[in-house]
Amino acid sequence: MKKLADVNVINKKSRSATFYKFFLVISISIMIPVIMITSIIGKFSNDHLLKQVNLSRENVLNQTRLMVEQKLTDIDALVNQFVSNDSVWKLVTTSEYTYSSSLFMRDAITLFNKNIISHPLIHSIYLFNDTENIIISDSKYSKTEFLDKEILNIKFDSTNYVTKARTIKGRKVFSYIKKFLSFDRKENAYIVINLNYDSFWNELIADSTDGLFHFIFNDNTMIYSDVLNDNEINTTLFHDITNGSSSNQKLSYKDEQLYVWKSYSAKYNWTFVVAQKLNDLFKPTIVLRKINIISSFVILFIALILAYFFSDYLYKPIRKLINKVNQITQIDTINSENDYQLIDKVIAYLFTENVKLNSDYQYVFPYFKEYSIHDMLNKHTFDLNNFQQVLDLLDVEFKFKNHYLVLIEMDNDNVNDIIKDKIDKCLNNNDINTIISQINETRLVIIMNTNLSVNDIYIQLSKMHNIFYNENVALTVSLSDEFQNLEDINIYYEAVQKQLDYKFFVGGNKILFHMIPQQIEQNIFYDKNMEKELLNNLKKQDEEKAFLALRKLTKGLEGNTKNIDYIKYVYFQVCLNIIEQTTNFGFSIQDIGISNSDIFTEINDAHTLDEMYEFICSIIRKSIQLFSKLNVMQHDNIINKVKEYLNNNYDKDLSLEMIADYVYLSPGYLSTLFKTENGITVFDYLTNVRMEKAKLFLVENKNMKIQDIANMLGYNSSQSFIRYFKKYYNMTPNQFRKKDK
Repeated sequence: MKKLADVNVINKKSRSATFYKFFLVISISIMIPVIMITSIIGKFSNDHLLKQVNLSRENVLNQTRLMVEQKLTDIDALVNQFVSNDSVWKLVTTSEYTYSSSLFMRDAITLFNKNIISHPLIHSIYLFNDTENIIISDSKYSKTEFLDKEILNIKFDSTNYVTKARTIKGRKVFSYIKKFLSFDRKENAYIVINLNYDSFWNELIADSTDGLFHFIFNDNTMIYSDVLNDNEINTTLFHDITNGSSSNQKLSYKDEQLYVWKSYSAKYNWTFVVAQKLNDLFKPTIVLRKINIISSFVILFIALILAYFFSDYLYKPIRKLINKVNQITQIDTINSENDYQLIDKVIAYLFTENVKLNSDYQYVFPYFKEYSIHDMLNKHTFDLNNFQQVLDLLDVEFKFKNHYLVLIEMDNDNVNDIIKDKIDKCLNNNDINTIISQINETRLVIIMNTNLSVNDIYIQLSKMHNIFYNENVALTVSLSDEFQNLEDINIYYEAVQKQLDYKFFVGGNKILFHMIPQQIEQNIFYDKNMEKELLNNLKKQDEEKAFLALRKLTKGLEGNTKNIDYIKYVYFQVCLNIIEQTTNFGFSIQDIGISNSDIFTEINDAHTLDEMYEFICSIIRKSIQLFSKLNVMQHDNIINKVKEYLNNNYDKDLSLEMIADYVYLSPGYLSTLFKTENGITVFDYLTNVRMEKAKLFLVENKNMKIQDIANMLGYNSSQSFIRYFKKYYNMTPNQFRKKDK
């Protein structure tokens, strides 16, 4: 009795030592990460805050820059709109005003006043040129009497220019100026839009908060500032900001440290700046450090309490294990100094027993491996006896008469234990017995024994498929027909494999059942002539003939193929060609009211050929409506201006871009419009003008060299002139002179 009591005392002491070892290790494991995390947070809090602030400030600053650029672009568009007015056009392109110019001035003044009333941002509008002593605004003024003389002294080389702020009649404004060349290209005309300074910038730049202040400058000129005055800014600050390589930097200004963010506008050569004092910027980090330290102490305290209970929780299984081992191995006969030594000796004992157990069941595992499900399915004949032994080993009973094979292929993942368990759970049913076997990394096969019909099995698989679909797991399921004789399982296994191959045609993530692969037709082309006829009738605005061509195209598709995807492809291409033709006439995608992605969605979601036909008919109707809105008078005016420009500038080396810029159109649209109205291209008309002039030069100046005549007609070389002349008159310039004699 005394000896037994001594053993119990030793065990009690050893358990106590084990518990405190657990507690010490867990406490150290918790304290070290907490201390490290606290140090890291304290070290990098400033950098993290600065990184987040940089992202936020730069994003807001870039948005502000884009909004300012867009606002000025809108102002530029308004100027171009003024120029499109005939009266303003005459005043801009005429160097000297005549008696008839008074009417144009009156119209221009009316137009300017209307726009000032309708645009709150606009303070006033001027129009003047370098020659005349006249300024057109809300009335007609002479330059000597005009109050805003500062605007007359501004000189710039570019097409447009934005001034710094100034005061007009007690209002703070800044000006957007656009320069235009007269017809003779010798004098300049100017349109000036004076914008209300406060209204313009208050709409675009947020109020100063958290010590932030904004300013915008160009070279050494202040464009805008919400805090600083011009007197408070020196060129050194501008120089430091401009020369900084980064979009954010630290600077010293008036004995204070600033952190500035900048964004450069290449379009207007402006630098947008947001600045904040460093002390204001890093105030949150001081609070963060204090919170971090306090939180760390609280976490450590809680962690120690949890470590105590967790150590006790870990030690409980050891106590239970010792009690269990005592019942099995007669622990009283094992000498040990502590719990670990006792467990080590017990494990050695269990290992000996395990070796014996493995030798007893050694024959089971090779047998199971040799006759696994996968091996049996791939053999030419199915060994029913071996399969029954596998069922017995797996403790599965096939008691129903019907059987099904299901082959599953993972489309975006590999087979794993979680997926197999989930499949087993989905198919777990009192009326279904299953064996699931993995074939490779992406495939597994299921053998089903059930009394359910094939429709019921399909429903079960659909529910399983939906569960995986909702979890973003894509899988393709191939279901066999019902069979009752297990010896035929190899035939049905080959069938579900072939059926799974049909995924190539119908796409993955589906349940395949009774799928008969159809041969896709090759070398199928739709009638391009019908498509061309449709587009030609569209240009002619003949809706009836356009629909007739579409019906012929559709009829041809019905007669040649049963491939629905190909028909949808054809319709998609036809729609794109219709939209391309419509945009070639100056209309935008927004005018048509549909995008390429919308077309794809509508056609792809169509269930019948009639739905696709009606959809493309709606696009044709919309395009014809847009064509019918073209203003013929406007086209005639543009064409006349182009002809006038070509007649006056045939002696220059002209390009289509230069001609299009003159009438404020895109080159593609001008080319299409000119040929539609005249039947010839812009350069064909220019060639006609030059050839008529060449004939006069050759007749009236018989001693003039061919090279000189070529230069006077705008040709770069005499060879080019001779080639065009011969093509136009069927003879060379010298032959023409001889013939004239």
